[in-house]
Order: sequence, then structure tokens, then C-alpha cells
Amino acid sequence: MKPFLMTSTITLLLALLTLSAAAQTNPQAGGETQALALEVKKLRLELLQQKLEFQDWKIAQLNRELRQAQTEQQRLEEEERAIQQELSALEQQLAQHPPAGNGRVSEEEAVKTDLHQNRWPKLRARQQPVLQMLAELSGQLEREQAAQRQLAEQAQRLNAELRRITQ
Repeated sequence: MKPFLMTSTITLLLALLTLSAAAQTNPQAGGETQALALEVKKLRLELLQQKLEFQDWKIAQLNRELRQAQTEQQRLEEEERAIQQELSALEQQLAQHPPAGNGRVSEEEAVKTDLHQNRWPKLRARQQPVLQMLAELSGQLEREQAAQRQLAEQAQRLNAELRRITQ
């Protein structure tokens, strides 16, 4: 899509240069030049509309990716809450029934240690890339929306200019 847009833009610029040169060298071609200039503006408007459609597609794609990342973040937050609840329950059990001082580690203490040393760090390690992806997608979405607004303003100005010329 990008090569097409670049080629179209270059073609339009060359056409404008040719038209302005023709108007300066041949005053009789003024009417034809104006008609060609109008046609070039129409083509520019079509090109802007295609760019807008592409922006819409990119924004929709980013929104889908952002929703997927948000869903994953929520799932990880739920997993974190479950681990916290499990830890709280174990701590209550240990407070109510302290282990015997015989040097053996109780099952509750072993589970608590596993939660602190294994499951919790693994969960944190999985959360970090998701949070980073959310930040990157949000930033990219903002940039694409700003570009879309700029393209829409250009198209609106060109459309108004075309309406003024054709009236």
C-alpha cells in the first residue's frame, strides 16, 4: 500500500509541475490547464481518501491488539489476586495452627514458600511484557489517530476548495 501511495503522490506532483510550466509557456492553454489542475486536485482528494481508509484500518488493527493485551492484563491481574488470596488463607492457617517446632516444614509453609519464590516471580515476569505492550500500543494508537485527524483536515480543506472551484 505504501509504494502505491508514494508513486501516486510523486505522479501528482509531477503533473502539477507540468501543468504550471505549460500555463506559463502557453497562455492559450489556460483553460485546459485549469481543467487539468482541477482533475489533479480531484485525484489528490481520492488519494487522501485512500490514505484515510488505510488509517482507519491501522487504527482498527491497533484497537484489536490493544483489547487483546488488556484482556491478557486482566487475566494476569486475576491470577495475581488468586495468589494473594491463597497466601492470605495460608497465613491465616499458619497463625491459627502454628507448626510444631520439630524442625519439619509444614505443608502450608511449603506452599507459601512456593508461592513467594516460584509462582509470584513468574507471574511478575509475565506481567511486565504485557504492560510494556499496552504502553507501546497506546502510544502508537495516539500517533495514528493524530495522523488520521491531520489527513481528514487536509481532505476537508481540499474538498472545500474543489466545491468552491466548481461552483
